[in-house]
Amino acid sequence: MSACTNVNHCVVYNKMKTLLFIIFSLTLFSCNQRPTKALVTENFKYSAYSWHINPQIDTFEFYLAHYIDINKSGHFILMRHDSFMDTQKYFEGDISNTLFKLIDSTFRSEDFKTDYSWKVDGGFTYDGFTYCIDYKKADNNNRKKIQFIPNNSPQQIKTLITILDSVIFRATKASDSINLKEYSEQLKQLYITESGPLPKIEKLPPTFEPVKIK
Repeated sequence: MSACTNVNHCVVYNKMKTLLFIIFSLTLFSCNQRPTKALVTENFKYSAYSWHINPQIDTFEFYLAHYIDINKSGHFILMRHDSFMDTQKYFEGDISNTLFKLIDSTFRSEDFKTDYSWKVDGGFTYDGFTYCIDYKKADNNNRKKIQFIPNNSPQQIKTLITILDSVIFRATKASDSINLKEYSEQLKQLYITESGPLPKIEKLPPTFEPVKIK
């Protein structure tokens, strides 16, 4: 049975419940809406890459592990490998409101350096991917590339890439393939510019084989 014992009180009570429900629904709807404005970055790219030695030809080879491109409306296309050196897979989608706001707050008035990568004389060993954030802002025609590893990067970048990695590895909507040959060349040049030339590979002498006497 209803807890109301007075008709007028019941009417007021029910009206309040309805009003609260409407307010709650509108609030929830508003929170889930995508922002109507554009990102502060007109074109935002984030990638992870490394150099590995090909023992068959004794040379370094460039490996692009993953890549995401987010336009100013928040729509993304991406490439990822699910395991090292496996077939590239391609996806697309729209970033969340949370990530939209985080990109805006991180780059609206930032002053990041262009390099937070690993240095040979830095006092520690690093055996992971090198990362790059690459973007252009609406009020500036120049692109900026930030090469980094997580250990050396500012907290804002660490927080941002944690969410970006989640988007990359949880994406499920398949997309057409992306031609990343030209962008890979840009990343190679960025690495050499910021970190210096790759070390020379010392070739081992051929294995000695004793002469067989027949």
